[in-house]
Amino acid sequence: MRTHLTIAVLSALSVLSLHGQDTSASPLYIIPVTADGSVRMNGDDFVDKILMTETDDRYSASNVHLDNGMYFFGQSTDGNKSVYYSITGWVEKTPVMNLPNPLGITTINPGNQIMLAPGDYDIEFFSRDAYGSGYHLFTVTDHNTPSKPSYPSHLFLVEPDGKYTTLTNDKGVFYTTMVIPPEFCLSYEPRYNIPFFCYKPISDEASVLKLDVKSIIDYDSDNESIFTNSITDPVNILVDLRGTPHTIEISHAPIDAIESISDHNSSPIVIYGIDGSINETNDIDRLSPGLYIIKQGQQVKKLFVR
Repeated sequence: MRTHLTIAVLSALSVLSLHGQDTSASPLYIIPVTADGSVRMNGDDFVDKILMTETDDRYSASNVHLDNGMYFFGQSTDGNKSVYYSITGWVEKTPVMNLPNPLGITTINPGNQIMLAPGDYDIEFFSRDAYGSGYHLFTVTDHNTPSKPSYPSHLFLVEPDGKYTTLTNDKGVFYTTMVIPPEFCLSYEPRYNIPFFCYKPISDEASVLKLDVKSIIDYDSDNESIFTNSITDPVNILVDLRGTPHTIEISHAPIDAIESISDHNSSPIVIYGIDGSINETNDIDRLSPGLYIIKQGQQVKKLFVR
């Protein structure tokens, strides 16, 4: 499937010289979709098409109102050749907000469109290479709240051979129990080590996972996207993408003891010393080195401060 996608994308580049690194003034449009999944036509032309603005390496459109989703429509400058793009078939149909989503060549038929909730969006289309393969990508951002925190609906632990495990998502906290492979990446699309789909460790040290130690991860990190570990028995893995910083943690403790999953932020934090005394502060960042018990609502965990 991946090879087929790569061939299809590169074929579009060669046929149209459209939307690779050399955009060469070939126009690109957004085509809104109607409620029944069709598009409005006037003869051979689209009634509602929106011309995207071309810059050096991408096309963009701001404050685009969509009610039922969209397609991208590329056309050669003479109008003789054209291609339609939608979100490719090996990913979730609903795009990930604020992060790159892969595109493939499609036809206009109900169900093929890029699915988006009604709203106003800022949209970009661009191309990137990864290990010799070309990818058309797009980002979509809520125009009215562009800085609103968001996280993907799915997160995958992907092994070098392409095998992947889907982590359970509870409001931005992703978790599972498994024997984790010695090497893996965390991707919001089920593909291994394609950097523009991966959350990465912020340092070489953070890439080596250890029991009961949180490692900070970030989508925009410049590090390689590979995590390693030497653990051979089943562990709980938990990835927290709410707010910042994002973290990954592995532990033998039950998931709900590693981190509260269910609306725990509404409960106050109480911090106990190892002797059972209540600490004067409830600010974890101000704790002196030592071992503590953290209680928030019904959730309890141990915290070691170095």
